[in-house]
Amino acid sequence: MNDRFAYLLKRYLDKLATGEELEELRSLIRTNEFEDIVKSDIADYLMADFKDPETGREHQADVLYDRILNEVREPFVKVETGWKRRWMWAAAAVLTGIGVVIWNSGKWKKEIAKNVQVAATDSLLTFSNKDFIHLPDGSTVLLNEGSVLSYHASYGTSLREVSLSGEAFFDIKKDPGHAFIVHTGNVITKVLGTAFNIDARQKKIVVTVTRGLVEVGDKNKTYGRIKPDEQITVNTANNQFKLAEVNALSELKWKNESLIFDEITVEESAKMIEERYNVKVNFENNDIKKCRISAWFLNGEDLDHVLEMVSGTRQASYVVKGDQVNIIGGFGCE
Repeated sequence: MNDRFAYLLKRYLDKLATGEELEELRSLIRTNEFEDIVKSDIADYLMADFKDPETGREHQADVLYDRILNEVREPFVKVETGWKRRWMWAAAAVLTGIGVVIWNSGKWKKEIAKNVQVAATDSLLTFSNKDFIHLPDGSTVLLNEGSVLSYHASYGTSLREVSLSGEAFFDIKKDPGHAFIVHTGNVITKVLGTAFNIDARQKKIVVTVTRGLVEVGDKNKTYGRIKPDEQITVNTANNQFKLAEVNALSELKWKNESLIFDEITVEESAKMIEERYNVKVNFENNDIKKCRISAWFLNGEDLDHVLEMVSGTRQASYVVKGDQVNIIGGFGCE
């Protein structure tokens, strides 16, 4: 097993991982480099805990593993409260903050403990295509299709810098002592705490602001400082630029296609579902309404897909009748 992967996984299992380490582990998982060892351990764990002589333990483990893999690709879902180990609900994609199910079995810990002999490195973390990324400082990035975002593992220790190819929407935590900097070729976008979009997909870079103040320039000069509902377009061929007033919400239609629940309650997620799909969500068990959840749906998922994932995190079911959605049963927060 790769030493860095083993180190990060042990940190996660011991509940010691920082946000930065979780993002690095998540990026490693996505490469599928460790798929075989993860599959082997999950299968062993499931065959021990969910023995079913009628269907066969091997078959049962393979089916469940495949279902889990299919669910963790997109969207990502995370719940932070405890839940009972039940065969049918293990397949409901109740995931951890690293975007994949990893069972905390003794076998993992024993194997990891023998292999961990590694110091932290300043490796480059890379994310691509549609994704919702939590940066170590609590800032978030919504990455559009065909885009790439990267930053060093030391992000936040002294500098907050990322590199972007493509398009992304940034929501940046304010830190007066550390400016946030986005590199898109020779163009540099600098902020302290704000929300803005960068589109660098063609031979121009377009920066649109929804909150705060953004400075755009290169290493030699500043092109301009723009406020909410303002936009600056830079021609990368000749470094010419122009400023314009815009309706930021209309300009960023791609962002509004995503549905993101970021550390909110199930009740708050229901309100967002109501607005997106023009339905009314009702709860049979009010105990689940205050449970917190993180989930993101980035590919225009339909109502059933979203409801299946959200209700499944609390082991509930749902019924849709016309414009009424009834969430039935489920376990409250422990």
